[in-house]
Amino acid sequence: FRLQLDYARFLAFKMEQAQKATDLLIVLEQTNLSKFQKADVKMLLADILVLQEQFNRALIFYSQIQNDVPNDLRSQESQFKVARTSYYQGDFPWSLTQLKVLRSATSKLIANDAMELSLTIADHSIEDTTFVALKAFAKAELKQYQNKRSEAITLYSQLLLDHKGEPIEDEALLKQAYLYEVEGKMEQARDNYQLIIDNYGDGILSDDAHYRLGLLYQEQLADPLKAKELFEKIIFSHADSIYFVDARRRYRRLRGDQNDKAF
Repeated sequence: FRLQLDYARFLAFKMEQAQKATDLLIVLEQTNLSKFQKADVKMLLADILVLQEQFNRALIFYSQIQNDVPNDLRSQESQFKVARTSYYQGDFPWSLTQLKVLRSATSKLIANDAMELSLTIADHSIEDTTFVALKAFAKAELKQYQNKRSEAITLYSQLLLDHKGEPIEDEALLKQAYLYEVEGKMEQARDNYQLIIDNYGDGILSDDAHYRLGLLYQEQLADPLKAKELFEKIIFSHADSIYFVDARRRYRRLRGDQNDKAF
């Protein structure tokens, strides 16, 4: 069962064969499955519909999962995906309503994802009530979800031109930097991270930029001294960061500590 799910996901998201994946899942759904397995099939079918930008059909499947397995983590996951799909559609108020409920979700991962997306919406809809920048950002994220990396990079670049200096700039730079890394464009990724550090050093994404840039210098750009400086910055200026423990470990190794207990 799991192998067939993985194969369908691979076909849809990696091979651009969404219809073949859908046909496989429809046949699978008609076999003797538990209600939880059926929910898994519906979840992936809905994910593929989002991939194809058939948002309303996807929302129906996600809602059915919440009714089919109401007390299961799959229900919370589907609720988050309802919010995310609404976000892709540009229905930000409704998406935010769904996300507020999920902040206290049983699953820490879902709660964190809900918090991150809700902050993105809330932070960029206070001053811009028409959601111009947020719509452009959501469109780029959708392309990223669809694995259309080149298109997403182009959309982020256009957003950065059209909304230069606006609060959404650091998030666009960060998302684009991730894509640059996947595409092997390490210098462009480096430049994006450095722009965040230089222009948004006091922002909530500063530790992300320091950590990612540190990794880049350590693992890709062969500059351990710069990597050590960036990890040190996290240790002394971002002690509450989720990257603190790993940054400290990497910093100590780069410093040359020999004591294994230090790591």
